[in-house]
Amino acid sequence: MMLTNLTRWQHAALDGIHRFARRHKTRLIQRSGLIAEEMPTILIDAGSRGATPAQTLSRVLQELRRTGILHHVSRGVDLLLDEPIDIEREDLPEAALDAAIEHDQLRIRDVLTGDAQIMARRRKGQDRIRQFILNNYGRRCALCDVSDSDLLEASHIVPWSADPDAQGRLSNVVCLCQMHHALFETGYIALADNLCVLRKESQSAVVNFLQSTATRLRSPKSHPPAPVYLQQHRQRTGF
Repeated sequence: MMLTNLTRWQHAALDGIHRFARRHKTRLIQRSGLIAEEMPTILIDAGSRGATPAQTLSRVLQELRRTGILHHVSRGVDLLLDEPIDIEREDLPEAALDAAIEHDQLRIRDVLTGDAQIMARRRKGQDRIRQFILNNYGRRCALCDVSDSDLLEASHIVPWSADPDAQGRLSNVVCLCQMHHALFETGYIALADNLCVLRKESQSAVVNFLQSTATRLRSPKSHPPAPVYLQQHRQRTGF
Protein backbone atom coordinates (compact mmCIF):
# COMPACT_ATOMS: atom_id res chain seq x y z
CA MET A 1 0.00 0.00 0.00
CA MET A 2 1.35 3.43 -0.96
CA LEU A 3 1.95 5.68 2.04
CA THR A 4 3.10 8.78 0.19
CA ASN A 5 1.64 12.26 0.63
CA LEU A 6 0.76 11.75 4.31
CA THR A 7 0.78 14.82 6.51
CA ARG A 8 3.17 15.14 9.46
CA TRP A 9 0.29 14.39 11.84
CA GLN A 10 -0.68 11.31 9.84
CA HIS A 11 2.91 10.01 9.83
CA ALA A 12 3.18 10.61 13.58
CA ALA A 13 -0.12 8.82 14.24
CA LEU A 14 0.82 5.92 11.97
CA ASP A 15 4.19 5.51 13.71
CA GLY A 16 2.35 5.41 17.03
CA ILE A 17 -0.08 2.83 15.65
CA HIS A 18 2.82 0.63 14.54
CA ARG A 19 4.42 0.84 17.98
CA PHE A 20 1.10 -0.08 19.60
CA ALA A 21 0.66 -3.02 17.20
CA ARG A 22 4.16 -4.37 17.85
CA ARG A 23 3.85 -3.97 21.61
CA HIS A 24 0.53 -5.84 21.79
CA LYS A 25 1.21 -8.22 18.87
CA THR A 26 -2.07 -7.29 17.23
CA ARG A 27 -3.40 -5.56 14.13
CA LEU A 28 -6.45 -4.41 16.08
CA ILE A 29 -5.86 -0.87 17.31
CA GLN A 30 -7.90 0.32 20.29
CA ARG A 31 -8.28 4.10 20.20
CA SER A 32 -8.32 4.45 24.01
CA GLY A 33 -5.17 2.36 24.38
CA LEU A 34 -3.45 4.23 21.56
CA ILE A 35 -4.18 7.57 23.24
CA ALA A 36 -3.07 6.35 26.66
CA GLU A 37 0.19 4.83 25.44
CA GLU A 38 1.24 6.86 22.41
CA MET A 39 -0.26 10.35 22.60
CA PRO A 40 2.80 12.06 24.15
CA THR A 41 5.16 10.67 21.49
CA ILE A 42 2.68 11.37 18.68
CA LEU A 43 2.43 15.02 19.78
CA ILE A 44 6.22 15.38 19.82
CA ASP A 45 6.54 13.77 16.36
CA ALA A 46 3.66 15.85 14.96
CA GLY A 47 5.26 19.04 16.26
CA SER A 48 1.87 20.49 17.09
CA ARG A 49 -0.13 19.95 20.25
CA GLY A 50 -3.25 21.97 19.48
CA ALA A 51 -6.04 22.83 21.90
CA THR A 52 -7.72 19.38 21.74
CA PRO A 53 -5.05 16.77 20.87
CA ALA A 54 -7.37 13.78 21.39
CA GLN A 55 -9.89 15.25 18.96
CA THR A 56 -7.11 16.01 16.49
CA LEU A 57 -5.93 12.40 16.69
CA SER A 58 -9.50 11.17 16.11
CA ARG A 59 -9.69 13.33 12.98
CA VAL A 60 -6.34 11.97 11.77
CA LEU A 61 -7.48 8.38 12.37
CA GLN A 62 -10.54 9.11 10.22
CA GLU A 63 -8.24 10.44 7.49
CA LEU A 64 -6.18 7.22 7.68
CA ARG A 65 -9.40 5.22 7.29
CA ARG A 66 -10.16 7.10 4.08
CA THR A 67 -6.72 6.13 2.72
CA GLY A 68 -7.39 2.45 3.47
CA ILE A 69 -4.58 2.21 6.03
CA LEU A 70 -7.14 1.71 8.80
CA HIS A 71 -10.56 0.07 8.71
CA HIS A 72 -13.17 0.60 11.43
CA VAL A 73 -14.32 -2.81 12.76
CA SER A 74 -16.11 -1.98 16.02
CA ARG A 75 -16.63 0.84 18.50
CA GLY A 76 -13.22 2.33 19.29
CA VAL A 77 -11.33 -0.36 17.34
CA ASP A 78 -9.63 -0.16 13.94
CA LEU A 79 -7.79 -2.76 11.87
CA LEU A 80 -4.33 -1.86 10.58
CA LEU A 81 -4.23 -2.71 6.87
CA ASP A 82 -1.02 -1.17 5.53
CA GLU A 83 0.47 -4.62 4.86
CA PRO A 84 -0.87 -8.18 4.46
CA ILE A 85 -2.23 -9.94 7.54
CA ASP A 86 -1.09 -13.49 8.32
CA ILE A 87 -4.18 -15.39 9.50
CA GLU A 88 -2.02 -17.70 11.60
CA ARG A 89 -0.62 -14.97 13.85
CA GLU A 90 -3.80 -13.64 15.42
CA ASP A 91 -7.37 -14.79 16.07
CA LEU A 92 -9.25 -11.92 14.43
CA PRO A 93 -13.02 -11.35 14.66
CA GLU A 94 -15.10 -11.91 11.53
CA ALA A 95 -15.50 -8.17 10.90
CA ALA A 96 -11.73 -7.78 10.81
CA LEU A 97 -11.28 -10.85 8.60
CA ASP A 98 -13.90 -9.56 6.17
CA ALA A 99 -12.17 -6.16 5.99
CA ALA A 100 -8.79 -7.81 5.33
CA ILE A 101 -10.32 -10.03 2.64
CA GLU A 102 -12.10 -7.15 0.92
CA HIS A 103 -8.84 -5.16 0.84
CA ASP A 104 -6.84 -8.17 -0.46
CA GLN A 105 -4.73 -8.08 2.68
CA LEU A 106 -5.42 -11.54 4.16
CA ARG A 107 -2.81 -14.28 3.68
CA ILE A 108 -3.32 -17.96 4.49
CA ARG A 109 -0.08 -19.88 4.20
CA ASP A 110 -0.05 -23.33 2.61
CA VAL A 111 2.29 -24.91 5.15
CA LEU A 112 1.84 -28.24 6.95
CA THR A 113 1.24 -27.88 10.68
CA GLY A 114 -0.19 -29.91 13.51
CA ASP A 115 -1.03 -26.86 15.63
CA ALA A 116 -4.77 -27.01 16.35
CA GLN A 117 -5.03 -23.25 16.98
CA ILE A 118 -3.36 -22.41 13.67
CA MET A 119 -5.58 -24.87 11.81
CA ALA A 120 -8.67 -23.35 13.41
CA ARG A 121 -7.60 -19.86 12.32
CA ARG A 122 -6.96 -21.10 8.78
CA ARG A 123 -10.40 -22.71 8.59
CA LYS A 124 -12.00 -19.52 9.90
CA GLY A 125 -10.21 -17.44 7.26
CA GLN A 126 -11.03 -19.88 4.48
CA ASP A 127 -14.69 -19.93 5.50
CA ARG A 128 -14.86 -16.12 5.42
CA ILE A 129 -13.28 -16.09 1.95
CA ARG A 130 -15.81 -18.70 0.78
CA GLN A 131 -18.74 -16.69 2.12
CA PHE A 132 -17.43 -13.48 0.55
CA ILE A 133 -16.96 -15.17 -2.84
CA LEU A 134 -20.40 -16.79 -2.78
CA ASN A 135 -21.99 -13.41 -2.00
CA ASN A 136 -19.80 -11.70 -4.59
CA TYR A 137 -21.28 -13.93 -7.31
CA GLY A 138 -24.85 -13.79 -6.02
CA ARG A 139 -24.57 -17.22 -4.38
CA ARG A 140 -24.68 -18.91 -7.78
CA CYS A 141 -22.12 -20.64 -9.95
CA ALA A 142 -20.50 -18.03 -12.21
CA LEU A 143 -20.81 -20.42 -15.18
CA CYS A 144 -24.28 -21.94 -14.76
CA ASP A 145 -27.49 -21.71 -12.72
CA VAL A 146 -26.52 -23.94 -9.79
CA SER A 147 -27.37 -22.10 -6.57
CA ASP A 148 -27.32 -24.88 -3.97
CA SER A 149 -24.73 -23.71 -1.43
CA ASP A 150 -23.62 -27.30 -0.80
CA LEU A 151 -22.57 -27.52 -4.46
CA LEU A 152 -20.76 -24.15 -4.61
CA GLU A 153 -17.05 -23.70 -4.02
CA ALA A 154 -14.54 -20.87 -3.82
CA SER A 155 -12.35 -21.95 -6.73
CA HIS A 156 -8.78 -20.70 -6.91
CA ILE A 157 -7.58 -19.81 -10.40
CA VAL A 158 -3.93 -20.26 -9.44
CA PRO A 159 -3.10 -22.67 -6.58
CA TRP A 160 -1.65 -21.01 -3.52
CA SER A 161 1.36 -23.32 -3.69
CA ALA A 162 2.13 -22.07 -7.21
CA ASP A 163 1.91 -18.38 -6.34
CA PRO A 164 2.09 -17.51 -2.62
CA ASP A 165 1.29 -13.87 -3.42
CA ALA A 166 -2.12 -15.01 -4.71
CA GLN A 167 -3.13 -16.34 -1.31
CA GLY A 168 -6.35 -14.73 -0.17
CA ARG A 169 -6.62 -12.39 -3.15
CA LEU A 170 -10.24 -12.23 -4.27
CA SER A 171 -9.16 -11.62 -7.88
CA ASN A 172 -7.75 -15.17 -7.76
CA VAL A 173 -11.02 -16.77 -6.61
CA VAL A 174 -14.29 -17.42 -8.43
CA CYS A 175 -17.53 -19.08 -7.35
CA LEU A 176 -18.08 -22.33 -9.26
CA CYS A 177 -20.26 -25.36 -8.75
CA GLN A 178 -18.44 -28.61 -8.03
CA MET A 179 -18.91 -29.82 -11.61
CA HIS A 180 -17.47 -26.76 -13.33
CA HIS A 181 -14.78 -26.46 -10.67
CA ALA A 182 -13.61 -29.97 -11.56
CA LEU A 183 -13.53 -29.11 -15.27
CA PHE A 184 -11.68 -25.86 -14.56
CA GLU A 185 -9.14 -27.49 -12.26
CA THR A 186 -8.37 -30.31 -14.70
CA GLY A 187 -8.15 -28.02 -17.72
CA TYR A 188 -11.24 -29.05 -19.67
CA ILE A 189 -12.28 -25.42 -19.52
CA ALA A 190 -10.35 -22.18 -19.06
CA LEU A 191 -11.12 -18.47 -19.22
CA ALA A 192 -9.91 -15.91 -21.72
CA ASP A 193 -9.00 -12.46 -20.41
CA ASN A 194 -12.45 -11.25 -21.51
CA LEU A 195 -13.97 -14.05 -19.33
CA CYS A 196 -15.21 -16.10 -22.31
CA VAL A 197 -14.95 -19.86 -21.75
CA LEU A 198 -12.33 -21.89 -23.64
CA ARG A 199 -12.84 -25.64 -24.05
CA LYS A 200 -10.83 -28.78 -24.77
CA GLU A 201 -12.32 -31.65 -26.73
CA SER A 202 -13.45 -34.68 -24.75
CA GLN A 203 -14.70 -38.15 -25.61
CA SER A 204 -17.17 -37.92 -22.75
CA ALA A 205 -20.74 -36.87 -23.53
CA VAL A 206 -21.16 -35.72 -19.93
CA VAL A 207 -18.05 -33.52 -20.08
CA ASN A 208 -19.17 -32.09 -23.42
CA PHE A 209 -22.60 -31.32 -21.98
CA LEU A 210 -21.14 -29.56 -18.91
CA GLN A 211 -18.85 -27.58 -21.18
CA SER A 212 -21.82 -26.51 -23.29
CA THR A 213 -23.61 -25.05 -20.25
CA ALA A 214 -20.84 -22.47 -19.80
CA THR A 215 -20.09 -19.77 -22.36
CA ARG A 216 -18.87 -16.84 -20.28
CA LEU A 217 -18.03 -16.18 -16.64
CA ARG A 218 -20.62 -13.91 -15.06
CA SER A 219 -19.03 -10.74 -13.68
CA PRO A 220 -18.94 -10.46 -9.88
CA LYS A 221 -20.00 -7.46 -7.82
CA SER A 222 -16.33 -6.63 -7.16
CA HIS A 223 -12.82 -8.11 -7.53
CA PRO A 224 -13.17 -9.67 -11.02
CA PRO A 225 -10.64 -12.37 -11.99
CA ALA A 226 -7.24 -10.82 -12.70
CA PRO A 227 -5.87 -11.48 -16.21
CA VAL A 228 -2.48 -12.40 -14.74
CA TYR A 229 -4.07 -15.32 -12.88
CA LEU A 230 -6.18 -16.36 -15.87
CA GLN A 231 -3.03 -16.42 -18.00
CA GLN A 232 -1.21 -18.59 -15.45
CA HIS A 233 -4.14 -21.01 -15.41
CA ARG A 234 -4.19 -21.26 -19.21
CA GLN A 235 -0.46 -21.95 -19.29
CA ARG A 236 -0.76 -24.60 -16.57
CA THR A 237 -3.62 -26.38 -18.35
CA GLY A 238 -2.19 -26.21 -21.88
CA PHE A 239 -4.33 -23.49 -23.50
